[in-house]
Order: sequence, then C-alpha cells, then structure tokens
Amino acid sequence: DAWTPFLQTRTGASATRLDARPFSRREQQRILRVGACLTCHDPRSARGRRIFDDFPEALLRMHTVCRATPVDAAP
Repeated sequence: DAWTPFLQTRTGASATRLDARPFSRREQQRILRVGACLTCHDPRSARGRRIFDDFPEALLRMHTVCRATPVDAAP
C-alpha cells in the first residue's frame, strides 16, 4: 500500500492510529523471504511444516535452487 514505501523505512507521522505503523525495511525483507518460500513450499504439507516450524534452521539447510531467490534477508 502507499503508506509503506517498498524496502524503505518511513519516518514521521504515517498512520491515523497510535498503535499502527508501516513495516520497516528489515520487516519487509523478512516478509518477502517467507513469501518467496511459500511459492514452492506449502505450509500445509509435512515438508512445508518442517520448514516453517523452524524457519531460521530451514534457511541454514536451504537448497541452492532456493538460494537463487533475490531477497537478501535473514529472519
């Protein structure tokens, strides 16, 4: 959406509610990293559950095909 600049951190007033804020650049990268994995790994499958139950560990075991995903973030 327009109030969250893509892969940037917005500063200053940005929401009409005190408990809301846009995602930071780091948070956006983390979201995109998981989203890229969801393309091929269904979290409803047994293999997908193993990946998403311990995502940091799964990133360490990542296959070279998955490493080609152009999101440069760790969880």
